[in-house]
Amino acid sequence: MNIVFSIVNHNHEKYIYNFLKTLDKNLRVLKSFKLHIIITNNLKEKKWYFNSIKFTISEINNHVSLGFGQNHNKAFKNLEKKCDFFCIVNPDTYFFEKLDVKKIFLNLKKNKIYSPLILNEDKTVADFFRKDIGIFNLLQRKLFMRKKEDMKNYDWLAGVFLIFNYKLYNKLKGFDERFFMYVEDCDICFRARKKGYKLKILENFKIIHVAQRNSQKSLKYFFWHLKSLFYYFFKKTFIIKVVD
Repeated sequence: MNIVFSIVNHNHEKYIYNFLKTLDKNLRVLKSFKLHIIITNNLKEKKWYFNSIKFTISEINNHVSLGFGQNHNKAFKNLEKKCDFFCIVNPDTYFFEKLDVKKIFLNLKKNKIYSPLILNEDKTVADFFRKDIGIFNLLQRKLFMRKKEDMKNYDWLAGVFLIFNYKLYNKLKGFDERFFMYVEDCDICFRARKKGYKLKILENFKIIHVAQRNSQKSLKYFFWHLKSLFYYFFKKTFIIKVVD
């Protein structure tokens, strides 16, 4: 079985080295499973030197800065051969438990999008599964005390660590590249559910996410987030065709 992790480096070297280090420490080696990591350097050329017998690494160096969805779609299109699972992985994640890829990946269904159980640094469950974005629940989240989400009743999974069967990602045509950053994860889950595909959280597969929350700290990121939200509402309302 071949598994690919796609990671975008946007000045995240410190986080990515930590991700690689914890992956190497916790990954159980199996001859029948091959793990390859594609790191897309979004701002500058970089060669990643990390010695491991458990996985391989290759790089894509962008000449211009691309958005979240564009980078992962580009990595998917640059695969040398088909893989079984294509995984979207945030650079600011890391492993803290043993990772048995056979136990986790062997029985995954082709018609589902999966996510590990994502934890904050204090090991509490992170805010990564949510109901579909709407004006009311968005205002509730931002202006009022938000209620705890239901892990058994959600509409989308955050793009922190998403696991796609190769054929499923291909059928969905990847992320809509008209989102530059933010809401692409909600959109791809919405499109998948419309086509009858399911979402599932793997509660036996846990990772830590060091959330950056840049849209709460920077006006530039905030306006990117706002632009993506308006586009998502417009797209859902007027049923814009997904990019070819």
